[in-house]
Amino acid sequence: MDRRNFISALVRGGIIVGLTATSGYLLFKKEGNTSGCNSICNGCKSLPICTKDEAIKVKQENRAK
Repeated sequence: MDRRNFISALVRGGIIVGLTATSGYLLFKKEGNTSGCNSICNGCKSLPICTKDEAIKVKQENRAK
């Protein structure tokens, strides 16, 4: 095996390890909020005054906690 093949195999292996680790993280991470809006709304600065249905649900969920 020459140097070029070795480096190519090393890079391919690194990519495979990275994809596997990322997939595992995404599959097994803990789900705090199941809806996508909660994470968006919780980070929004105008949540306290927002009148959208999604924001109202998030406010109610936050009060229940």
